Amino acid sequence: MNESTEITDGCPRPIFYGLLYVDVDQKRNPNIRDAGDPLDIYLRCASLCARSVAYHGYSFRLVTNEKCRIQQRLRDLSIAGMEILQQQFTLSVPEDVKFRAAHFKLELYSILGSGCFGDHVGVVDIDSVMTGPINFPPLPPGTILGYDITDQVLPEYGRETVSSDLERVSGTHLSECRWLGGEFLFGHAESFRRLADSVFQIWPKYIQSMEDLHHVGDEMLVSASIANASLDLLDAGQLGFVVRWWTARTNFRQMPFDKVSKRSILHLPSDKGFLARFANDQFCPKRFLTEFKRAARAKLFRRKLYNLVDIILHRKRKYVASLS
Repeated sequence: MNESTEITDGCPRPIFYGLLYVDVDQKRNPNIRDAGDPLDIYLRCASLCARSVAYHGYSFRLVTNEKCRIQQRLRDLSIAGMEILQQQFTLSVPEDVKFRAAHFKLELYSILGSGCFGDHVGVVDIDSVMTGPINFPPLPPGTILGYDITDQVLPEYGRETVSSDLERVSGTHLSECRWLGGEFLFGHAESFRRLADSVFQIWPKYIQSMEDLHHVGDEMLVSASIANASLDLLDAGQLGFVVRWWTARTNFRQMPFDKVSKRSILHLPSDKGFLARFANDQFCPKRFLTEFKRAARAKLFRRKLYNLVDIILHRKRKYVASLS
């Protein structure tokens, strides 16, 4: 499948790709605590993601290693209108590693780098919702549009630990400590090729160091390799394109939801159950945001009660986000 991508006024309209790797040996994701089949929750989230992307005039395709199984389950759930692509993944990932399925996103980057999925492409996590348009900047070969979440990661693990682990995996001294989130990465196919080449150069060192790292997954490898990939990095967070926002308690402060809700894509990793409820609905950004704020208000109130319990038990308090 070799296709071109529409470019208007020098700015591309990339094709959005989501990944759903079906790992029969890992039934649960640590960020899913809702009742029900995790695969159904993922598919419902993907349906909402696809509908929200289509609402703003972009194409969305779900890449999976189990197309027939996914298509049958979509029929069972009465979910229609999502394009599914079959892809074989061959990356040798240890069976017992946490977030094992997320590692195959690295192989997807290599596939995107081949150009067979289009010239201007990107990956978005399927528990994300596009609530506003994106005016993509020019994305020539050598430029990658990523999401810098260093300000979330450093308070969680400490600069020394994060920097040390990145240097251990990369095998080189890094002039700055930057961490990229895995939920949003866009660029020209050539940029993905360079990134994938850099990632798989350090893959053996990553596997050797895995048990001693503070984090395992695609984010570690991309963050460790980006400096050596000869890529100019544009921060999609600073540009107002994407935000990761938690209704779960965190070890870092978050901006109030009202301040970030105007960003084009909301990644809501602790709210998969809520997202799944919208799988079959006609997407309306205003309605979605209203419903999310209503649900988040109740959830955040309960999180504050958890903090009161921590105070009573003399445990470390965590941060609870606010809506405004």
